[in-house]
Amino acid sequence: MQQLCFIGFMTLIYLGSRIFSIKKKGNCNRKKEWIQFIFAEFVFGVIGVTLLPIYIRIGYQPTWDSIDINIRPFHFIEEYRSLIQMDSFYVSIAVKNLLGNVLLFLPFGFLIPLLREKKTTVYYIILVCFCVSFCIEIFQTVERFLGIGLRIADIDDILLNCLGGLTGFGIYKICSTIWHLKTPR
Repeated sequence: MQQLCFIGFMTLIYLGSRIFSIKKKGNCNRKKEWIQFIFAEFVFGVIGVTLLPIYIRIGYQPTWDSIDINIRPFHFIEEYRSLIQMDSFYVSIAVKNLLGNVLLFLPFGFLIPLLREKKTTVYYIILVCFCVSFCIEIFQTVERFLGIGLRIADIDDILLNCLGGLTGFGIYKICSTIWHLKTPR
């Protein structure tokens, strides 16, 4: 519920600011506006999925013991594999986490080249996906420390998010070759 309220509220703010900006400028490129709107909704969705809901705990005292951080690459991926071998119940959890992290950032790789004026390289996509994912993990750690979040910061999430961005960029490259996609000016 918090996620939907957040996305709805941010959408209203975004649309209000864009309408104000367009009225002030007097003209707009509809294709570019739609791509920007889709990108904004995607960003609001990522924030909603990764940082919400926020829990309010009365009397909670933050401690460093409350923070869980995985800095060992592929640790949770290996853990999922061993859990699946013990019990097939964990298959859906593993697929949701692994595939979810890849799919979550796929639009970054596709939409960023459409929004940029300059040519977008694979290195740029990796950098953007890494930085955004890293910031999310930091916010999740802070939320966990403050007792308002339940998520665990995980290097595997960053790696899977970057893979998702690269996959989206690959899809963009294929589509731009077939349909000659260009950045709307």
